[in-house]
Amino acid sequence: MKKTMSILKNNNLARLMLCISIIYVLLIGYTSDLLAKNVQSKSLNQAVVLDNTIMGGVDDPYMMPYYTGKILPTPQNVKYKSEYISLAHTAIILNNVEQNDPRLKYLLERITRYGGTYEFVEEANAEHTGIIKINNEALNAPQNPQGYVIKSRGSTLSLKGSDFQGLLWAISSLNQMIFVKDGQTVVHSFDVVDWPEIEIRGMLPASGSDIKQLAHLMVAFKLNLVDLRAGISKDKEHYDDWRLPRSDVFHQRLQEMGERLTSLGFEWYVGARFLGYDTIPQINNGSDEDFNIIYNNFALPIARVGGNLSVQFDDTRFPLHPEDSARFGTAAAADYYLLTKLYDQLKVDYPDIRIAFTPPFYWGPVSPNPYPESRDDYLSMMGTLPDAIDIYWTGPQVVSSTVSQDDVSWEVDRINRKPRVFQNEIGTPHAFDYHYITDPIYSLNSWYYKGYLKGVRAYMLNGGDIDKSGAVVSIADWTWKPARFDPEAIIKDAVMKLTGPEAYPLLKDMNTELSKFDSYLPDVTIQAVIDSPELNEALDNLNNLNTQLNNLNGNSIEFWTAVNASHIARVQHFIEKVNLASQDPIVQMLLDIENATVTMYYAIKDIDFNPDVDLLIEPMDFTGGAVLTYGYYNADAGILLEDRPTVYITGIGTPISEMRASFELNQTPPSGGYQLIISAADDFLEEKCPIRIILNGELIFEGPNPFSNKEWNIQIAELSTDIFESNNVLTISNISPVGNVEAPPAFMVNYVILRKVEGSR
Repeated sequence: MKKTMSILKNNNLARLMLCISIIYVLLIGYTSDLLAKNVQSKSLNQAVVLDNTIMGGVDDPYMMPYYTGKILPTPQNVKYKSEYISLAHTAIILNNVEQNDPRLKYLLERITRYGGTYEFVEEANAEHTGIIKINNEALNAPQNPQGYVIKSRGSTLSLKGSDFQGLLWAISSLNQMIFVKDGQTVVHSFDVVDWPEIEIRGMLPASGSDIKQLAHLMVAFKLNLVDLRAGISKDKEHYDDWRLPRSDVFHQRLQEMGERLTSLGFEWYVGARFLGYDTIPQINNGSDEDFNIIYNNFALPIARVGGNLSVQFDDTRFPLHPEDSARFGTAAAADYYLLTKLYDQLKVDYPDIRIAFTPPFYWGPVSPNPYPESRDDYLSMMGTLPDAIDIYWTGPQVVSSTVSQDDVSWEVDRINRKPRVFQNEIGTPHAFDYHYITDPIYSLNSWYYKGYLKGVRAYMLNGGDIDKSGAVVSIADWTWKPARFDPEAIIKDAVMKLTGPEAYPLLKDMNTELSKFDSYLPDVTIQAVIDSPELNEALDNLNNLNTQLNNLNGNSIEFWTAVNASHIARVQHFIEKVNLASQDPIVQMLLDIENATVTMYYAIKDIDFNPDVDLLIEPMDFTGGAVLTYGYYNADAGILLEDRPTVYITGIGTPISEMRASFELNQTPPSGGYQLIISAADDFLEEKCPIRIILNGELIFEGPNPFSNKEWNIQIAELSTDIFESNNVLTISNISPVGNVEAPPAFMVNYVILRKVEGSR
């Protein structure tokens, strides 16, 4: 096992105007919108017109989804034909649909982006090259919710939805079959009868995601739920302090979400941070003042534009505000009070309002309860909340890789409703569970029992954003038709639709090169320095592949995958650290030490650790605590904790409240005194985390720890000879009565050294 080391989108007059427009573009580079009578057209980028067959490959991100000859999500019943219908001059016949219907926008944009023209007519004529009939009464749509039917015959393509979103999904499927063939805008003829097996299919992206981009992706792949759990203000001040009036950015983005998402019948949520640590005032659930701030500044503006509330009380729920503790006694009672008060007041004017709630107990039953009250009691009280309040769940564990029917039943029995799932990982074989765009998501077929999706209200990938678009489209397909989900076939078609078919093989090769860093990320290691020639070569290969992708349609590819900003940039930064580390004299020294480790680097750097004399106890040598690479940076608070291997412990009642390490000295009993040297850091709460240090049963220290939370720092204890035994046991305990396995109070140890006092025998 390698140990890590942190070093560093008609008439004759209309046609004539179109030609003039193209010439105008070629002469002065300006594309104008044309309007003649009821005809709308838009010229296509010349590079596209000159291609014989265009499935993708232009640098306009809203050309996505690119044509692949297939529809995603995979339809229930589909027949692809060998004919193509020209959309050069398209007649659109409407039936009980207005011309400004928001669903039509995506079809009209698709036609014009791909060089076609259209006009709304009551009857087509000989000049029309193609006819699209919207909500054709001659069709029988499936009776399933969100179902649709499309039929093509000759130059006519008819579509109909069983309901509002059914028509939207029909347009989505039609769009995927529009492309440029032999210089002409066409639609590939097909017949389809389709419906989703699961009515709610969603995504859980980052709060800063572009709303237009999200809406485009959701329409393209038939997703109808999105939760921006962490808020949408984008500026740090309003992100950190929920008591501040919401910013102009917040209200502008809310307005856009209402215009784009509400108009399409999508279910969407916005969250904010009402809980936190010392930098965020903790919410007082029973306070009218706090409630009015949340209601007036946050909940009401969201409800007014058709949105819903997302409330997260997960990893930062405890400790309770002192007044809540005194008034309610338990978090269950305090949280029930706030949620019901919010819902009851909102539903008076917004009867369809929903709330998505993430409780502190968002998993079970496998992972233990680290909190100071009963999980069963808490969830059972949440089970009495109104049905319009969803409750998030990650499965039997915080990070669940298998979920049984009994697990789902366990949760449903307590919360008295189907849970809303946010999945914390998807099983891709890379560092940090990264998804490198072309990775098939095999876990969707292997982690869940047959019928799982019917047991939950919604399933979403936590952090499933644009940089995981391949995974998001895979999940869209799986949640549409789970029984026939093919991970390998879907990811290939998804990537081609997102980036253009020409990009797929290059992105697959990029995956191969990125994967070479999996065993080294996130931190620089001695082995990474040794292997730096091979890693630098892999980076060169990545840059070459990226250049080829940029020559295809780089901006569009980056827009939908963020592969450059998200993955190549990360690897580039890593290689910079590796190359810098190779020049570090301490690293040069470590290259000569057998079994050199990351912790040795910091021990040498901090206190001139001598591997020939000093005894080093590393994070991996401890049992009981949790080992990870930990760092924390907050310039405003003056905190600079560089990433280091760490073993951390949390409060009483958690499974990681105590760490133990056994060691032997070269001489027993030792002659002379020893120093116990500890490199550690306190958490970022203002109040010091209390700890207890015991060596061989003897108390060395007990009380608020003396370590800074601004940086890794050293504390030294002098030890007498008679404290040592043949086999020594060092125990460090977190004795805080508040227990939270993923949050403070916590104590982090980087290393421990036993050093013989100079001059002693």
